[in-house]
Amino acid sequence: MSDEYLSTQQLRTLAPAVRLIEAGPGSGKTRAVVERYRQVASEPGQFASLVSFTNSAVDEVRKRCATQPQLLQPPNFVGTFDSFFHRFITTPSFVRARGKQPRYVASWDDLPDHWSRLRPPAGGTGLPLAAFEPTPDGRFQIVDKRLSRSDRAMWTNLPAFTQKKLTAEAATRHGILTTAGIMSADTARNYALRILHTAEETRILERLRRRFSELIVDEFQDCNETDIQLLKLLQDHGLAVVAVADPDQAIYQFRQAGADDVYQKFRATVPDAAIAPLNECHRSTQAICDVVTSLRSISPEPVVASHSAPTGSPHVYILKGKRNDIMAKANTVLLGNGISPQDSRVLAHGTTEARRLLHHQPALTGNSSARRVLHAILELRGRGTAAQRLSALETLSRIFLSAVEQPGVSQASTMDETLASLGIEPASLRVLSKRLVAASEQWQNPDDYATSLSAVITVGFAEFGLIPKSQLKRVFPKPRAELWTPWINQVDGLFTETSLGWQWSNIHQVKGGEFDAILIALPSKAHRNNSHALDDWERNTNSEQRRVLYVGASRAQRLLMFWPEGQRYAQLLRILNRDGIPYVVA
Repeated sequence: MSDEYLSTQQLRTLAPAVRLIEAGPGSGKTRAVVERYRQVASEPGQFASLVSFTNSAVDEVRKRCATQPQLLQPPNFVGTFDSFFHRFITTPSFVRARGKQPRYVASWDDLPDHWSRLRPPAGGTGLPLAAFEPTPDGRFQIVDKRLSRSDRAMWTNLPAFTQKKLTAEAATRHGILTTAGIMSADTARNYALRILHTAEETRILERLRRRFSELIVDEFQDCNETDIQLLKLLQDHGLAVVAVADPDQAIYQFRQAGADDVYQKFRATVPDAAIAPLNECHRSTQAICDVVTSLRSISPEPVVASHSAPTGSPHVYILKGKRNDIMAKANTVLLGNGISPQDSRVLAHGTTEARRLLHHQPALTGNSSARRVLHAILELRGRGTAAQRLSALETLSRIFLSAVEQPGVSQASTMDETLASLGIEPASLRVLSKRLVAASEQWQNPDDYATSLSAVITVGFAEFGLIPKSQLKRVFPKPRAELWTPWINQVDGLFTETSLGWQWSNIHQVKGGEFDAILIALPSKAHRNNSHALDDWERNTNSEQRRVLYVGASRAQRLLMFWPEGQRYAQLLRILNRDGIPYVVA
């Protein structure tokens, strides 16, 4: 692809002086960014690096450069943000200091349960190690946004001395892992930052400056303070850093990637002449763009549908009624607009609300192993996304591994290392998952659950040469009635007529995706303990809840529908009328 495929606005992003590309949804950002990378890397004697925060974004860049494989070969670099710093800073520095390679995990959650969770004296499933992080002065604290609702309830109910003890244990465990050379993404970034403030700094930074003419950082709005500091050190030593961002899509505050402060501070350092806006949307109809513009709270430019945008409804649809009636109405709207449910998504801030709208059932609650098993089976039997199904398989794999008697591996082993030490492949655990899911179709009561889980583990372990723990029914007790009944109800609702091929998801999981039609659930109550997205939208308050809604709405290509529950219906109409957004009530 050459620049003849770029719009006039996209061509402006190629100017050498540009240091910030503010790209709205559907603006052809990836096309423009790849072309910039291609042009820099194609210059004689120049090499470039392009990094993003997700493997899917990196894979898309590699796919678009496939016809010029030399652009993907060293000394050029295309990869994730983490892999860049691992390769050029953290790994070589750690090897020099410790004489061995570090081992990276995306999160402490990827470690086995007996290591990744901290359990209070009273027992229970415990709290995730990933919820604790070091402060600048070296102490540890818990990050509320990293806690699930049940984890938060557990933490809140713990006595102060127990909270202090668990926090100290998190610090100790963190130190043991680091000494063993096991690093999470956050740990590795902090390690790199410390290295760049030592005597090694000048040599490392000078080497990177000589190697790369430019470092392009995609999804820059997802940077937290540590990431910004790393990039600033590179920039201060002469490496040109080009940020590509839609600050209104900053929806990962659980890792302190906040649009409110971090991004604004960075933007203030960039001259206006070095900023290239991309606000022409090639993805969505003008009605959808009007909603997206109204939801923007940081970017100043309105989102405008381009002449190449798809045709679709000139309105957004507001579905009025009770939860159980909404999917039938949504299907009628789809039919009237010639759109298939298979090309549509039900979205909400939380997966629970999206699933509940589609299947009319509340979420499973609690911290027990039975809840985790039943939730995973529900995902595998339902129509969740690929990411949800993969997460469910990983959950069941951890459950199976926890049933092994004396695995003979160190407490700090990752799941891959645990599997290697046991001499089994991940596919073997997936076989057990498949058997358990198939057996679940015959369950009539909680006793069937306990018997079936025990049988699957016993038979499977015998095939793999593993020894299961004794009394498996005590290790994995049957679910209580308050868990079993909602699970049965959800299973019964998986294939109702109103589903018709729809899939559900939380909005975070579809960031970067696009669908012909989107239905967004707006429950009457706010998500967790946050303000409500509609309250923030109506008051023009910048918040993560509002930005999450922005991301969800901007996934729609031809049709956007909202279901505002209860009193939220009148509130949404007030907002749409205020901003002149065309809508139809169904």
